[in-house]
Amino acid sequence: MISEAVKTAADALAESLNADVYVFNAPMERGNDRKVITDVASRSRRRQNVLLLLVTEGGDPDAAYRIARCLQFSYPNGKFVCFISGFCKSAGALLALGAHELIFSDHGEIGPIDVQMGKKDELWEWQSGLTVNAAISSLNEQAFQAFESFMVQTKYHLRGGITLRTAADVAAKLTTGLYGQIFQQFDPMHIGESGRSMLVAEKYGQRLDMRSHNLKKGTLSRLITDYPSHGFVIDRDEAAFYFHRVRPANPAELALGKALGDTACVPIDTTQTAIIEFISTELPEESQHAADQPILGPPEEHGPGEVATPPTGDVSGDGQTPAAA
Repeated sequence: MISEAVKTAADALAESLNADVYVFNAPMERGNDRKVITDVASRSRRRQNVLLLLVTEGGDPDAAYRIARCLQFSYPNGKFVCFISGFCKSAGALLALGAHELIFSDHGEIGPIDVQMGKKDELWEWQSGLTVNAAISSLNEQAFQAFESFMVQTKYHLRGGITLRTAADVAAKLTTGLYGQIFQQFDPMHIGESGRSMLVAEKYGQRLDMRSHNLKKGTLSRLITDYPSHGFVIDRDEAAFYFHRVRPANPAELALGKALGDTACVPIDTTQTAIIEFISTELPEESQHAADQPILGPPEEHGPGEVATPPTGDVSGDGQTPAAA
Protein backbone atom coordinates (compact mmCIF):
# COMPACT_ATOMS: atom_id res chain seq x y z
CA MET A 1 0.00 0.00 0.00
CA ILE A 2 1.47 3.31 -1.12
CA SER A 3 1.23 5.96 1.60
CA GLU A 4 0.22 9.58 1.16
CA ALA A 5 3.78 10.63 2.05
CA VAL A 6 5.10 8.56 -0.85
CA LYS A 7 2.51 9.99 -3.24
CA THR A 8 3.38 13.53 -2.15
CA ALA A 9 7.10 12.91 -2.70
CA ALA A 10 6.39 11.25 -6.05
CA ASP A 11 4.25 14.16 -7.24
CA ALA A 12 6.92 16.67 -6.23
CA LEU A 13 9.50 14.69 -8.17
CA ALA A 14 7.16 14.29 -11.14
CA GLU A 15 6.67 18.05 -11.29
CA SER A 16 10.39 18.84 -11.01
CA LEU A 17 11.39 16.39 -13.77
CA ASN A 18 8.18 16.52 -15.84
CA ALA A 19 8.19 12.73 -15.53
CA ASP A 20 5.71 10.04 -14.60
CA VAL A 21 7.11 8.09 -11.62
CA TYR A 22 6.79 4.31 -11.63
CA VAL A 23 7.98 1.83 -8.98
CA PHE A 24 9.00 -1.73 -9.79
CA ASN A 25 9.98 -3.84 -6.79
CA ALA A 26 9.36 -7.42 -7.86
CA PRO A 27 10.96 -10.44 -9.50
CA MET A 28 11.69 -9.94 -13.18
CA GLU A 29 9.27 -12.48 -14.62
CA ARG A 30 6.54 -12.95 -17.18
CA GLY A 31 3.30 -11.49 -15.90
CA ASN A 32 5.07 -8.58 -14.27
CA ASP A 33 6.11 -7.29 -17.69
CA ARG A 34 2.46 -7.44 -18.81
CA LYS A 35 1.49 -5.44 -15.71
CA VAL A 36 3.92 -2.65 -16.67
CA ILE A 37 2.80 -2.62 -20.30
CA THR A 38 -0.89 -2.51 -19.29
CA ASP A 39 -0.31 0.30 -16.77
CA VAL A 40 1.58 2.45 -19.27
CA ALA A 41 -0.99 1.86 -22.02
CA SER A 42 -3.87 2.82 -19.71
CA ARG A 43 -2.25 6.11 -18.65
CA SER A 44 -3.85 8.45 -21.14
CA ARG A 45 -2.26 11.69 -19.95
CA ARG A 46 1.46 11.05 -19.71
CA ARG A 47 4.19 13.50 -18.91
CA GLN A 48 7.10 14.07 -21.27
CA ASN A 49 9.43 11.68 -19.43
CA VAL A 50 9.28 8.61 -17.21
CA LEU A 51 11.32 7.72 -14.12
CA LEU A 52 11.45 4.06 -13.13
CA LEU A 53 12.53 3.31 -9.56
CA LEU A 54 13.85 -0.23 -9.95
CA VAL A 55 14.52 -2.78 -7.20
CA THR A 56 14.86 -6.45 -8.15
CA GLU A 57 16.98 -9.55 -7.74
CA GLY A 58 16.59 -10.20 -11.47
CA GLY A 59 15.02 -13.11 -13.29
CA ASP A 60 13.75 -13.47 -16.85
CA PRO A 61 15.70 -11.43 -19.44
CA ASP A 62 12.71 -11.56 -21.81
CA ALA A 63 10.55 -9.76 -19.24
CA ALA A 64 13.28 -7.17 -18.61
CA TYR A 65 13.60 -6.51 -22.33
CA ARG A 66 9.84 -6.11 -22.75
CA ILE A 67 9.61 -3.57 -19.91
CA ALA A 68 12.54 -1.51 -21.19
CA ARG A 69 11.17 -1.46 -24.74
CA CYS A 70 7.75 -0.45 -23.47
CA LEU A 71 9.18 2.56 -21.63
CA GLN A 72 11.42 3.52 -24.54
CA PHE A 73 8.58 3.54 -27.08
CA SER A 74 5.86 4.95 -24.80
CA TYR A 75 7.85 8.13 -24.12
CA PRO A 76 9.39 8.73 -27.56
CA ASN A 77 9.88 12.50 -27.22
CA GLY A 78 11.43 12.48 -23.78
CA LYS A 79 13.66 10.40 -21.55
CA PHE A 80 13.37 7.07 -19.81
CA VAL A 81 15.32 7.51 -16.56
CA CYS A 82 16.15 4.59 -14.25
CA PHE A 83 16.56 5.32 -10.53
CA ILE A 84 18.79 2.67 -8.95
CA SER A 85 17.75 3.30 -5.37
CA GLY A 86 18.85 -0.05 -3.93
CA PHE A 87 19.49 -3.65 -4.99
CA CYS A 88 19.21 -4.19 -8.77
CA LYS A 89 20.85 -7.28 -10.25
CA SER A 90 21.03 -9.50 -13.33
CA ALA A 91 17.94 -8.93 -15.51
CA GLY A 92 17.37 -5.68 -13.60
CA ALA A 93 20.74 -4.42 -14.83
CA LEU A 94 19.74 -5.53 -18.34
CA LEU A 95 16.56 -3.44 -18.09
CA ALA A 96 18.66 -0.45 -17.00
CA LEU A 97 20.55 -0.60 -20.31
CA GLY A 98 17.42 0.77 -21.95
CA ALA A 99 17.43 3.97 -19.86
CA HIS A 100 18.78 7.22 -21.26
CA GLU A 101 20.13 8.11 -17.82
CA LEU A 102 20.92 6.25 -14.60
CA ILE A 103 20.44 7.79 -11.16
CA PHE A 104 22.07 6.20 -8.11
CA SER A 105 21.32 6.74 -4.45
CA ASP A 106 23.97 5.86 -1.88
CA HIS A 107 22.26 2.48 -1.50
CA GLY A 108 22.12 1.86 -5.25
CA GLU A 109 23.95 -1.06 -6.83
CA ILE A 110 23.66 -3.01 -10.05
CA GLY A 111 25.50 -6.20 -10.97
CA PRO A 112 26.79 -8.17 -13.94
CA ILE A 113 24.28 -8.92 -16.69
CA ASP A 114 24.49 -12.67 -16.27
CA VAL A 115 21.33 -14.47 -17.27
CA GLN A 116 20.09 -17.00 -14.71
CA MET A 117 19.67 -20.65 -15.74
CA GLY A 118 17.83 -23.51 -14.12
CA LYS A 119 20.16 -25.79 -12.15
CA LYS A 120 20.69 -29.20 -13.66
CA ASP A 121 18.49 -31.88 -12.02
CA GLU A 122 16.90 -29.33 -9.68
CA LEU A 123 13.48 -27.69 -9.44
CA TRP A 124 13.02 -23.96 -8.78
CA GLU A 125 16.73 -23.44 -8.27
CA TRP A 126 18.82 -21.16 -10.42
CA GLN A 127 22.45 -20.46 -11.14
CA SER A 128 24.33 -17.79 -13.02
CA GLY A 129 25.20 -18.47 -16.63
CA LEU A 130 28.71 -17.39 -15.69
CA THR A 131 29.13 -20.31 -13.28
CA VAL A 132 29.59 -22.97 -15.97
CA ASN A 133 31.99 -20.79 -17.96
CA ALA A 134 34.03 -19.97 -14.85
CA ALA A 135 34.24 -23.67 -13.88
CA ILE A 136 35.49 -24.73 -17.31
CA SER A 137 37.97 -21.86 -17.49
CA SER A 138 39.37 -22.68 -14.05
CA LEU A 139 39.72 -26.40 -14.84
CA ASN A 140 41.39 -25.68 -18.18
CA GLU A 141 43.96 -23.52 -16.42
CA GLN A 142 44.62 -26.09 -13.72
CA ALA A 143 44.90 -28.94 -16.24
CA PHE A 144 47.41 -27.03 -18.34
CA GLN A 145 49.48 -26.15 -15.27
CA ALA A 146 49.47 -29.82 -14.22
CA PHE A 147 50.55 -30.94 -17.70
CA GLU A 148 53.35 -28.37 -17.76
CA SER A 149 54.56 -29.37 -14.29
CA PHE A 150 54.50 -33.13 -15.08
CA MET A 151 56.42 -32.63 -18.32
CA VAL A 152 59.11 -30.37 -16.85
CA GLN A 153 59.60 -32.52 -13.75
CA THR A 154 59.80 -35.74 -15.78
CA LYS A 155 62.33 -34.28 -18.18
CA TYR A 156 64.38 -32.73 -15.36
CA HIS A 157 64.62 -35.79 -13.12
CA LEU A 158 65.44 -38.19 -15.95
CA ARG A 159 67.78 -35.67 -17.55
CA GLY A 160 69.13 -37.04 -20.80
CA GLY A 161 67.45 -40.44 -20.36
CA ILE A 162 64.18 -39.33 -21.97
CA THR A 163 63.21 -37.18 -24.94
CA LEU A 164 60.95 -34.17 -24.68
CA ARG A 165 58.31 -35.97 -26.73
CA THR A 166 58.26 -38.92 -24.34
CA ALA A 167 58.10 -36.57 -21.36
CA ALA A 168 55.11 -34.82 -22.98
CA ASP A 169 53.38 -38.19 -23.56
CA VAL A 170 53.89 -39.14 -19.91
CA ALA A 171 52.61 -35.74 -18.75
CA ALA A 172 49.52 -36.03 -21.01
CA LYS A 173 48.63 -39.45 -19.55
CA LEU A 174 49.07 -38.22 -15.99
CA THR A 175 46.98 -35.11 -16.63
CA THR A 176 44.24 -37.12 -18.35
CA GLY A 177 44.13 -39.55 -15.46
CA LEU A 178 43.89 -36.72 -12.96
CA TYR A 179 41.32 -34.50 -14.70
CA GLY A 180 39.59 -36.79 -17.20
CA GLN A 181 36.85 -37.93 -14.81
CA ILE A 182 36.15 -34.35 -13.79
CA PHE A 183 35.71 -33.12 -17.35
CA GLN A 184 33.43 -36.08 -18.13
CA GLN A 185 30.94 -34.74 -15.59
CA PHE A 186 30.23 -31.69 -17.77
CA ASP A 187 27.03 -31.96 -19.80
CA PRO A 188 27.60 -30.57 -23.34
CA MET A 189 23.96 -29.46 -23.49
CA HIS A 190 24.33 -27.53 -20.23
CA ILE A 191 27.47 -25.86 -21.53
CA GLY A 192 25.62 -24.91 -24.71
CA GLU A 193 22.74 -23.46 -22.69
CA SER A 194 25.21 -21.37 -20.70
CA GLY A 195 26.73 -19.92 -23.86
CA ARG A 196 23.28 -19.26 -25.28
CA SER A 197 22.16 -17.45 -22.11
CA MET A 198 25.11 -15.10 -22.42
CA LEU A 199 24.23 -14.49 -26.07
CA VAL A 200 20.66 -13.60 -25.08
CA ALA A 201 21.95 -10.90 -22.71
CA GLU A 202 24.27 -9.52 -25.39
CA LYS A 203 21.61 -9.35 -28.12
CA TYR A 204 19.03 -7.73 -25.86
CA GLY A 205 21.62 -5.26 -24.59
CA GLN A 206 22.54 -4.26 -28.14
CA ARG A 207 18.93 -3.61 -29.08
CA LEU A 208 18.20 -1.53 -25.98
CA ASP A 209 21.31 0.60 -26.46
CA MET A 210 20.26 1.43 -30.01
CA ARG A 211 17.66 3.73 -28.44
CA SER A 212 19.23 4.74 -25.14
CA HIS A 213 22.76 5.35 -26.49
CA ASN A 214 23.99 5.28 -22.90
CA LEU A 215 26.51 2.42 -23.04
CA LYS A 216 30.09 3.35 -23.73
CA LYS A 217 31.65 1.58 -26.68
CA GLY A 218 33.03 -1.88 -25.97
CA THR A 219 31.61 -2.18 -22.44
CA LEU A 220 28.61 -4.48 -22.96
CA SER A 221 30.69 -7.65 -23.17
CA ARG A 222 32.55 -6.62 -20.01
CA LEU A 223 29.29 -6.26 -18.09
CA ILE A 224 28.33 -9.76 -19.21
CA THR A 225 31.56 -11.71 -18.71
CA ASP A 226 34.16 -9.82 -16.67
CA TYR A 227 32.80 -10.33 -13.15
CA PRO A 228 33.44 -13.31 -10.87
CA SER A 229 30.00 -13.57 -9.24
CA HIS A 230 26.33 -12.90 -9.80
CA GLY A 231 26.09 -10.60 -6.78
CA PHE A 232 29.19 -8.51 -7.49
CA VAL A 233 28.54 -4.88 -6.53
CA ILE A 234 28.74 -2.24 -9.26
CA ASP A 235 28.18 1.12 -7.57
CA ARG A 236 27.73 4.58 -9.07
CA ASP A 237 31.45 5.26 -9.51
CA GLU A 238 32.06 1.99 -11.30
CA ALA A 239 28.91 2.36 -13.39
CA ALA A 240 30.39 5.60 -14.76
CA PHE A 241 33.01 3.49 -16.56
CA TYR A 242 30.23 1.80 -18.53
CA PHE A 243 27.56 4.46 -19.06
CA HIS A 244 27.69 7.96 -20.53
CA ARG A 245 25.03 9.44 -18.25
CA VAL A 246 25.19 8.46 -14.57
CA ARG A 247 24.54 10.85 -11.70
CA PRO A 248 23.80 10.89 -7.96
CA ALA A 249 20.21 11.35 -6.82
CA ASN A 250 19.07 14.92 -6.24
CA PRO A 251 17.15 16.02 -3.10
CA ALA A 252 13.71 15.33 -4.61
CA GLU A 253 14.77 11.82 -5.63
CA LEU A 254 16.32 11.15 -2.25
CA ALA A 255 13.11 12.34 -0.59
CA LEU A 256 11.14 9.76 -2.57
CA GLY A 257 13.58 7.02 -1.59
CA LYS A 258 13.29 8.04 2.07
CA ALA A 259 9.50 8.03 1.91
CA LEU A 260 9.50 4.53 0.40
CA GLY A 261 11.91 3.21 3.04
CA ASP A 262 12.96 -0.41 2.56
CA THR A 263 10.77 -0.65 -0.55
CA ALA A 264 13.33 1.55 -2.34
CA CYS A 265 16.29 -0.57 -1.26
CA VAL A 266 15.43 -4.22 -0.58
CA PRO A 267 13.76 -6.63 -3.05
CA ILE A 268 10.49 -8.07 -1.81
CA ASP A 269 10.47 -11.72 -0.78
CA THR A 270 7.98 -14.46 -1.69
CA THR A 271 5.75 -13.63 1.29
CA GLN A 272 5.17 -10.04 0.15
CA THR A 273 3.09 -8.49 -2.59
CA ALA A 274 5.00 -7.10 -5.55
CA ILE A 275 4.94 -3.32 -5.94
CA ILE A 276 4.48 -2.49 -9.63
CA GLU A 277 2.61 0.76 -10.22
CA PHE A 278 2.65 4.44 -11.01
CA ILE A 279 3.01 6.38 -7.77
CA SER A 280 2.76 9.87 -9.26
CA THR A 281 -0.66 11.31 -9.97
CA GLU A 282 -1.77 11.35 -13.57
CA LEU A 283 -1.72 14.77 -15.22
CA PRO A 284 -5.04 16.62 -14.94
CA GLU A 285 -6.58 17.26 -18.33
CA GLU A 286 -6.07 21.01 -18.18
CA SER A 287 -2.34 20.48 -17.50
CA GLN A 288 -1.70 18.25 -20.49
CA HIS A 289 0.15 21.08 -22.23
CA ALA A 290 2.92 20.73 -19.61
CA ALA A 291 3.83 17.40 -21.09
CA ASP A 292 4.84 19.17 -24.27
CA GLN A 293 7.67 21.02 -22.49
CA PRO A 294 10.45 18.56 -21.62
CA ILE A 295 12.49 19.50 -18.57
CA LEU A 296 14.89 16.60 -18.81
CA GLY A 297 15.42 17.24 -22.51
CA PRO A 298 15.74 14.80 -25.40
CA PRO A 299 18.31 11.99 -25.24
CA GLU A 300 21.83 13.13 -26.02
CA GLU A 301 23.38 11.94 -29.23
CA HIS A 302 26.12 9.38 -28.83
CA GLY A 303 27.57 6.66 -30.94
CA PRO A 304 25.66 3.41 -31.07
CA GLY A 305 27.88 1.79 -28.41
CA GLU A 306 28.36 -1.88 -29.06
CA VAL A 307 26.32 -1.94 -32.26
CA ALA A 308 28.07 -1.04 -35.50
CA THR A 309 25.08 -2.00 -37.68
CA PRO A 310 21.48 -2.77 -36.78
CA PRO A 311 21.12 -6.36 -35.56
CA THR A 312 19.03 -8.86 -37.44
CA GLY A 313 15.54 -9.65 -36.28
CA ASP A 314 12.63 -7.46 -35.26
CA VAL A 315 13.64 -4.25 -33.51
CA SER A 316 10.56 -2.30 -34.53
CA GLY A 317 9.21 -2.03 -31.01
CA ASP A 318 5.94 -3.83 -31.67
CA GLY A 319 6.43 -5.97 -28.56
CA GLN A 320 7.46 -9.15 -30.32
CA THR A 321 10.61 -10.94 -29.21
CA PRO A 322 13.27 -10.75 -31.97
CA ALA A 323 14.00 -14.06 -33.62
CA ALA A 324 17.76 -13.58 -33.24
CA ALA A 325 17.48 -13.21 -29.47
